[in-house]
Amino acid sequence: MKSSVDPRIKIFIALCLSTSGVLFTRVDKLLVILIIGVIYGLCFNVQYFSVYKRIRRYLQLFIVIIIIQSIFNHDGQAVLTINGFALLTDEGIIRGISYLFRIYIIVLSGAILTTSNMRDILQAFIQLKLPYDIAFMVAIGIKFMPLLVEEIQNIFTSIQLRGIDINMLSIKKRIEIVSYLFMPVIMNTLVRAKKLAISVDARGFRAYNKRTSLRQLRIKHIDEVVFFVTIVVFSGCIYF
Repeated sequence: MKSSVDPRIKIFIALCLSTSGVLFTRVDKLLVILIIGVIYGLCFNVQYFSVYKRIRRYLQLFIVIIIIQSIFNHDGQAVLTINGFALLTDEGIIRGISYLFRIYIIVLSGAILTTSNMRDILQAFIQLKLPYDIAFMVAIGIKFMPLLVEEIQNIFTSIQLRGIDINMLSIKKRIEIVSYLFMPVIMNTLVRAKKLAISVDARGFRAYNKRTSLRQLRIKHIDEVVFFVTIVVFSGCIYF
């Protein structure tokens, strides 16, 4: 089913998932949306191990969100108190779980889009009447993000190879190191963007006002079925 579904249908599914994750606030509703997203991911053969590697770094952020919600939100019963100060509350835990579910839903939405070829995604944006320039920039941005993340990881690895354990440093030192890393990352990004601009211009990008495509995406019966099922599922979620 991964290669047979039209990328435009996947874009519609990702839009429904991400929009539902933003609109819904209750944990049970977000859990239902998350389960629906997991089912769609199984149908499209999403590599959940790679998705887990991306989101496991958010677990520490999840704990921080729970503590912040508990400190600044005085609703609910105290779960953990220190010297009479409520460090954790049940309402803070619920809000933290809802934020975590939202992050997972958005990551799943992006993972569903990655099951299609980038050229097909670009063609889908074009056939959805999105201007080619904007569609091209979106496709390049999606392609650049993993490269940017990999470059940041390589810089952190080079720091660790020099005998600096970032986890053992104080928060002030960590912030200083991160601020020092911004300059080489930004400079490398600008150099790559300049090389890409030269390469695109050399290939005659925007030489003509209207661009033609050799391949055209066509809606098949399986696409109509998936589209109808998606409308029914998310309409039912909103209604109930």
